[in-house]
Amino acid sequence: PFGASAQPAKEDEIFRAWCHFIKASTREVDISCLIRPRDVLIVMRETSLEAGRDVASKLADFRPYLQNQLIGLEGAAAIRSGIVFFGAGSGGFGFDEFLYKMDEALQET
Repeated sequence: PFGASAQPAKEDEIFRAWCHFIKASTREVDISCLIRPRDVLIVMRETSLEAGRDVASKLADFRPYLQNQLIGLEGAAAIRSGIVFFGAGSGGFGFDEFLYKMDEALQET
């Protein structure tokens, strides 16, 4: 994950580029925020799974550029992504369970 290299300034530059790309790739009504150091959560309310996958795919298209930037870093910096989808009919769950499901999705990548 980000934050593991010996070149924090370069890592900051790459992470800022990633965040700007996220902002440019999502709608104004979407919410993106840091949930842990260098972990970004994007909440897309009233979005189908297919539309969410489209956004994730668009964000993944930027990853090869970022991965090339990361190659020059010493350490274990990496970019991972995952999707957690739940609809109104899913019965809902609390924030802790949501984070658990998100972590689970990231472990699968």
